[in-house]
Amino acid sequence: MKPLNTTADELNWSADLRSPLVLALMLLLAVQLTLALGLRLTAPEVTAFAPTTPLLSFNPAAVTRIRIDNAGGAAAVTLQRGAAGSWVIVEWGDFPAAPAKVKQLLATLAELKRPLPVASTAAALARFKLTAQGYERRVTLEDDAGAVATLLIGDAPGFRRLLARPATDAAVYELTLALSDVSNRREDWFDSTLLQVPLAQLVRIESTDWTLVKDGAGWRFDGNAATVNQEQAKSLVTHLANLTYRKVLTADDFADETQSSRQFTLTLADGRKRVYRLSQLKDSADYVLRDGEHPWRFQLSTYDVGDLLALEVKNNADF
Repeated sequence: MKPLNTTADELNWSADLRSPLVLALMLLLAVQLTLALGLRLTAPEVTAFAPTTPLLSFNPAAVTRIRIDNAGGAAAVTLQRGAAGSWVIVEWGDFPAAPAKVKQLLATLAELKRPLPVASTAAALARFKLTAQGYERRVTLEDDAGAVATLLIGDAPGFRRLLARPATDAAVYELTLALSDVSNRREDWFDSTLLQVPLAQLVRIESTDWTLVKDGAGWRFDGNAATVNQEQAKSLVTHLANLTYRKVLTADDFADETQSSRQFTLTLADGRKRVYRLSQLKDSADYVLRDGEHPWRFQLSTYDVGDLLALEVKNNADF
C-alpha cells in the first residue's frame, strides 16, 4: 500500500486556491451565474408580432351594399343585397351577381387584421396612392343606415401584397390581398350560370332543322328514322346545358345584331322550357343570345358558341 505523502507542489496549489484573490473571483463568478439564471427565469418570452385586431369593424351579415371604384375614372361596380340573401349588380339593371364571390369578398375583408404600420406621413400616403382623392381601389361597405367601413387600396409591392388603409386611419398597412380580390370590373362579379340548366333533366331540344328527344341513356330524332351519332348528340346537349357568356348587354348598351338567327328550345323533364335565340353581332365575331326568361341580352364569344351553329344543317347530315 502506497504511503500517504503530500508533496510540496500539492501543498502550494491548495494554498493558491485559498488565496483572497482566487476566492474573490470565484465569488464574483457565482454571483454572475446566479444573476444570469434569475434573468432567464423572469424575462418575458420574445415572439413575433401576431396581429389580432380587425382592420375593419363591420358585420358581414349586416352589409347590404358594396361599392368598388377607383380614382382613375373607370366604371365602378355596385353590389346590392337582394331578397333571400341574393346579390345583384346595380349598374347592369340588377343582374344577378355570383353569391359565392360576394360572400368570399366579405369574409376576406372581415378577416383582415391590423398589422404594424409601415408608414403614416402625408408624403407616404401620396407616394403609396392612398389619399382620399388618389387610390387604386376604394371599397365602401354599407348597411341599412349607411357606410360602415371604407378601405383605400394603393400600391402592390408584391404578389398578393397590397398597401392599404381604412379611410379613418392615417397609417399605411401591408395586407395579404390582391387587386383581383376587389375588382371593379362588373364582368368579374356576374353569375355566369344564368343560362345553364340541369343536364340530367333535359329531355328534348328543338332547332330549326331537327328535334332531339331523350331515349333512355341516348338521344334520337323525333319523327325521323335517321341514326343519331350519339357522341355528337351528347356533345351538343352538354354544350347547351352549360352555356356561358362573356358580357351582359342591358337596355342602354344593346348592340346591333344580324337578322339571321338560330333558335333552340330546351324542354326539361318537369315541362319547363328555355328558348334561346342566337345571332351574330354586326362587325364582330361575337354573338348575342336572347333568352325569354330575362330582360338582358348575353354576349357570347366564338368559343362560347362552339359548334352549335355548325350543327345547324339540313337533313341531319352532321349526326
